Amino acid sequence: MSKIEDKMAAILGVREEKKLLRKLTIRRGIDFCSNDYLGLGRDPNLHAAVKEEEARAEKILSQTGSFLGSSGSRLLSGNNEYAMDLEREIADFYGTEDALLFNSGYYANMSIVSALPQKEDIVIFDELCHNSTREGLRLGRQSKSISFKHNDIGHVSDILKKYENTTSNIFILVESVYSMEGDISPLRELCDLVKSNKRVGIIVDEAHGTGVYGTHGEGVTHMLGLQSHPSILCVTHTFGKGFGIHGAAVIGSKVLKSYLLNYARPLIYSTSLSLHSLVSIKCAYKAVKECDDRRVHLRKLIHAFRTKISSYSNIDVLASDSPIQAVLVPGNASVMRATNVLQSAGFDVLGIRSPTVPAGTERIRVIIHSHNTFSQIERLCEQISRLFTYNPSL
Repeated sequence: MSKIEDKMAAILGVREEKKLLRKLTIRRGIDFCSNDYLGLGRDPNLHAAVKEEEARAEKILSQTGSFLGSSGSRLLSGNNEYAMDLEREIADFYGTEDALLFNSGYYANMSIVSALPQKEDIVIFDELCHNSTREGLRLGRQSKSISFKHNDIGHVSDILKKYENTTSNIFILVESVYSMEGDISPLRELCDLVKSNKRVGIIVDEAHGTGVYGTHGEGVTHMLGLQSHPSILCVTHTFGKGFGIHGAAVIGSKVLKSYLLNYARPLIYSTSLSLHSLVSIKCAYKAVKECDDRRVHLRKLIHAFRTKISSYSNIDVLASDSPIQAVLVPGNASVMRATNVLQSAGFDVLGIRSPTVPAGTERIRVIIHSHNTFSQIERLCEQISRLFTYNPSL
């Protein structure tokens, strides 16, 4: 190996000693792991709809350009009428002025956070915001980045008071549903807090709310009736979770879209989504509108899990009414031992270690889907109970 590879190997060795080495695996067992909340990623009807729509779209686009890869970024050769029509449909779905497609939710968040704040501006963000947000902050030009205690409106208020006389704009970054906690952001209280301040804009990441919440899966922002609130600057909707496909869109004003087209570097310098991805997004939106029964069933499954797991006095579970449930098993070694036992029993769950979550809050992450059954939920809870009963040191 070269000296460079020797160094990489040494760094990986340290990581492996700490039991933190990541490896690719093939998931097996009953799915309590994936983000496919509504089961659309495995839905044969959606698959068939995508194939049919793709054949129709290919006939149109074959006359004007590429229909396999997009051939370039949106600002070069990678734009087409299908993408522009789709963005209008997405904006109509959410009742906003416009929408802008991105290759992923990660790119969308990183683009927004790195591009919008100017060098004199201030960014306030929840301490549990996703890595994509933090990478955006690292790349951004803001004068200050200040974290607030998770979902703590009082702490946000205290921070805002310190800057009540500022002439700078202030951006507040939150997630509608937090990916490791499963709890929901107090968006209504946050909007009430800043509604009189036109210099404050709230940016909401709906990655884990999209498809699951709202009358037709519009997300938490819609569910709370805040989609037109003047303090909501923009919202990111990710398609790789509740929609079961890939990609993302940022919704907001026409000015916001134009600004991102000019300053969002991950968008400007990336090859745009292929026709297949665009078709999948279009068909997934139609499917999500028709998933009312799945959302109701999902709610019942979550309630069944919460009721069953809370009946065991020796299990510590974070408060959450979302599909994301977290069983606390402090310590990286302990949580991985527990996870391995559950996986060996046929339940595909994930052990979440620090530093992904704060030390002492390591957890088994259980994701509940509409394609799970009440029997599976009951058996999983019973297995978790046995795990703690026979391993009291966990």
